Amino acid sequence: MTNPVSHTFRKEEKLCSQKLMGDLFLSGRSFLYYPLKIVWKKLDEIPGESPAQVAFSVPKRLFRHAVDRNRLKRLMRESYRLQKAHLYEALKQSNSKIVLMVMYIAKEELPYSKVEPAIGKAISKLSRLLTTGKEESNSRIVLMVMYIAKEELPYSKVEPAIGKAISKLSRLLTTGKEE
Repeated sequence: MTNPVSHTFRKEEKLCSQKLMGDLFLSGRSFLYYPLKIVWKKLDEIPGESPAQVAFSVPKRLFRHAVDRNRLKRLMRESYRLQKAHLYEALKQSNSKIVLMVMYIAKEELPYSKVEPAIGKAISKLSRLLTTGKEESNSRIVLMVMYIAKEELPYSKVEPAIGKAISKLSRLLTTGKEE
């Protein structure tokens, strides 16, 4: 009989170890789901029986009053507490343990209705990464074109050059080799 995940947030689930936090920020991976930034790292072993240890952070630089920071951390904790079962199932399937830090990055205080979906999406992404073991393929590519010319050129001359550069880049990304 399987043991269902309880909707509690116990002490053993809290990331308190300074050593683990330092290791998390030195070699962990991260992603954004506005208004949150998630930093995580898969580990072989963490203290306690919990498969995941989590810490929540709200910057003092953006929210000067402790009451505001504490309220936002409480919102994030509550949302995580209610949705962690999906993450725990993925951790059980992949037989792994993780530590993660959930950081609030928005400049304004947002309601629970905005924080809760972001936590849900982050947990879903973490679950996919743990079960499949690879990043999603819809990564973005930022292309910066620097225009250097002594005189101003008409668009009809610049546009084909940009098109050639984009097609060369796409060939390089799909085939993995340059012409």
